[in-house]
Amino acid sequence: MKATFFHDTLLFYNEKDVYSVSFSYEVWQRYLKVFDYLVVVARYRETRDFDTSRLKKSSGANVSFTKVPNFKSMRTLYKYFEARKIIEEEVKKADAIIVRNSTIGNIAVKYAIKYQKPYAYEIVGCPWDALWNYGNIQGKILAPFAYLRTKKIAKNSKFTLYVTENFLQNRYPTKGYSIGCSDVFLSMTEEKVLTNRIEKINNMNLEKRIKIGMIGALTSKYKGFDLAIKSTKELNKKYNNVELHILGGGDESKWEKLAKKEKIMDKVFFDGTLPGGNPVFEWIDNIDIFIQPSKQEGLPRALLEAMSRGCPAIGSKTGGIPELLDKRLIHKKGNYKDLTKKIIFLISNKEIMIEQAKKNFETSKNYSKDVLDEKRTGFWKEFRKYIESEKSKKTL
Repeated sequence: MKATFFHDTLLFYNEKDVYSVSFSYEVWQRYLKVFDYLVVVARYRETRDFDTSRLKKSSGANVSFTKVPNFKSMRTLYKYFEARKIIEEEVKKADAIIVRNSTIGNIAVKYAIKYQKPYAYEIVGCPWDALWNYGNIQGKILAPFAYLRTKKIAKNSKFTLYVTENFLQNRYPTKGYSIGCSDVFLSMTEEKVLTNRIEKINNMNLEKRIKIGMIGALTSKYKGFDLAIKSTKELNKKYNNVELHILGGGDESKWEKLAKKEKIMDKVFFDGTLPGGNPVFEWIDNIDIFIQPSKQEGLPRALLEAMSRGCPAIGSKTGGIPELLDKRLIHKKGNYKDLTKKIIFLISNKEIMIEQAKKNFETSKNYSKDVLDEKRTGFWKEFRKYIESEKSKKTL
């Protein structure tokens, strides 16, 4: 059985292979455990002269790609009808349709209903939060329309996969079969990691350097870099030895300008990018507290990775973050003063830091690859079973 996956993600093509920022071939293997072949329908960019060293290889066995022109800017909006035609044709050819909430995904749902094709809906983020916090008036205008569209599709979807356990389910409820299953998975971590973290906390000296860390692309408008920088200024009024370390690619000039304005250039460090896995974990092991002051989120990978290293963490009240952390360490969204209070609460209480290190380490085990793979595969097996059942009814 052939499944077709629809999403807005941007894929990069060269002569031989296809690459992605987020979608490695390993992601497609989640679907290939249940379906025989996968077609990926997404936006594209040719990459003959593009540096693919920091991208993930997306192509592989039993996966093919259909190019949709980029129609999501004012300059390329004229390509919208061409894109719709391509999406329609792929829906007509599909046996099973897998849709991630996005513009391309929502168009695919429209045609799936028209041609009576079975589809499953993956909700990986909140469109209301994403657009409302996008940073311009257009986003705020579009937010309610995107919210209502997603709410309607989710309500009528027979199969819905959420990346949270409660947040997205409550905001976009469904009448159909559903599960909560993060699209983030972690490798199992040795207990020694927690032992080392507790030792680090016990040796922590408030008169020496305190390192606050966060991870995110510097181009993001919703990760909360502005809140982190302003909070760092407030923290240094009390301790004068707090550093903010940011790991992530992109142009840091905007945030450097803000740090300069707040007169804390010597306290804010942009640590660039690191290859995934051990280098990132080593970076996390060297910070004292991880923060996720996002203005919108699904279920943030960076926070889960920090938790898997036993790192005490603080996050904003948005998306799936409150499902992961102690409620005492959830700050008001968009409020740097509340973020500052939570950080002070942690660094002045070693017992609570150790308690949170243990709690975070244990919570992260729920996001191990084996646990999530079993849950997700069960969902896709139910979807395939439903498709086969509907086909058999039509042949009777």
